[in-house]
Amino acid sequence: MTSKERIKKCLRFKRPDRIGIYDVLSKTTLEEWKKQGLAGNLAIEEYFGYDFQNISLNGPLPQKLDESKFISLSIDEPFCQVSKELGLEETLKKFACEQKVLVKLFNKITDDTIKKTSVFLSGGFKIDGIWLYGDLAYQKGQFFSLDSYKKLLMPLHKELCNFFRSQGLSDIIFHSDGDIRVLIPSLIDLGIKAIEPLESDSGIDAFELRKEYKKNLVLFGNIEFDKLRSSKDAFRSEVKEKIRFLKEDGGYIYRMDKEITPDIKLADYKFAIELIKQYGEYGCL
Repeated sequence: MTSKERIKKCLRFKRPDRIGIYDVLSKTTLEEWKKQGLAGNLAIEEYFGYDFQNISLNGPLPQKLDESKFISLSIDEPFCQVSKELGLEETLKKFACEQKVLVKLFNKITDDTIKKTSVFLSGGFKIDGIWLYGDLAYQKGQFFSLDSYKKLLMPLHKELCNFFRSQGLSDIIFHSDGDIRVLIPSLIDLGIKAIEPLESDSGIDAFELRKEYKKNLVLFGNIEFDKLRSSKDAFRSEVKEKIRFLKEDGGYIYRMDKEITPDIKLADYKFAIELIKQYGEYGCL
């Protein structure tokens, strides 16, 4: 089974051969791991068996697209773009005091994003899905009230998602760090299929999410990175308990709930990935 086929099954609550796999590695992590023997001539997706190849709308194109992978187009939604441009603190001040100014910015960004995406897709690139980056929350909750989200951002998210679907891209994954739980029903209403990384230290419990949302939401992540920092036994227990439960009815994709940092040795990360593959197989109890 190819990675593309595997992820498409995961996103439809069908059983593939194993769960999907993906992680985010910092540049400093890759540099450190090269000193520890990481092959520099092989794409990281191939080296660790990741199922995604992620392309940024605003970044350089990779030298080669691997059509066996699930190829996702990474796009920053309006709040994320404004936060990067103005800074989070200034953006939140405008949320509180200058909403008209903010709405104009959000609308312009939405229009520009649709135009850029249209141009990109007209180039003939074979994209399988959209990875929408939001970062709408922090450890203790979302940055703004649910009412503010529904008033200021949700209509624009809806416009973006409707556009993606009009282009045949209905597999939409949403990224947000922090405790995003209050916003999940609204994101599901938009047609978002999966949310990641589901940070454990923000109080997110994948068991509870599965019980609450069942087959309305693919869970992507929630494997606690700090357990790997702690010990191999602690990480094994984490993986065994969570993956056995979450993979049962399909609809689960693995990733650590944090970016992989250079304090983790290459050998320990290889151990983690092999463990994920072992317990992620549907023939494994």
